[in-house]
Amino acid sequence: HIFYIGTTFSETFGLKYLDASNRSELIEMGCYGLGVSRVLGALCEHTATRFTDRLVWPVKLAPYYISIIPLSSKESNHCRHLERACGVYQQLDVIFGGEIVVDNRMHLSHSYKLKDSRLFGFPYSIVLSDKQGEGAEIINRRCK
Repeated sequence: HIFYIGTTFSETFGLKYLDASNRSELIEMGCYGLGVSRVLGALCEHTATRFTDRLVWPVKLAPYYISIIPLSSKESNHCRHLERACGVYQQLDVIFGGEIVVDNRMHLSHSYKLKDSRLFGFPYSIVLSDKQGEGAEIINRRCK
């Protein structure tokens, strides 16, 4: 992109030139640059996986490093997994400083939560479910 600046800075700094008739004129300015939309577009194109409709953000540019997803078929277990998710969040928050999100949407299905995590491009997800018991499944999308 080329951005037209006009005489904004030349007025401030008194930047002038002499034209063909020897009159003093303010310098017209412009600059080249990359807009945020072009950078993000190129990043999306570069990081999108070939065969799916998702992105895998670089860790430093991801909206969050880690998504913690509590899953349960029973509401009582969901509350237990949500409490565990909050505990995991607090432990990881010390390391990652707020770059973690907990999916606490109880009304959504397992597949919907996992799909959202994949589509948002979180580099890592931690799944807490009845299947793992007290353990967890860690999904590393950067290696797939």
